[in-house]
Amino acid sequence: MQTSLTIRQADAAEIPLIKQLAEATWGPTYQSILSKEQLEFMFDTIYSEEALAQQMADGQTFLLLFEGESRLDSRLTL
Repeated sequence: MQTSLTIRQADAAEIPLIKQLAEATWGPTYQSILSKEQLEFMFDTIYSEEALAQQMADGQTFLLLFEGESRLDSRLTL
């Protein structure tokens, strides 16, 4: 069975999802090299909803991956 994958640009309505994905991935990925304070700084500075909205307004692109009609993040426990 062949799987259809699609990548598309996230929109402002998906900012909470982007924040959730960052929180679910940054800690496990970087906790061995960054302190808890550093991680909290990154979430507050880069991944707050306000910061993400500003990044989008400034032209930053966020991409989401879909398998068929479903976002692949829907399989994550967030």
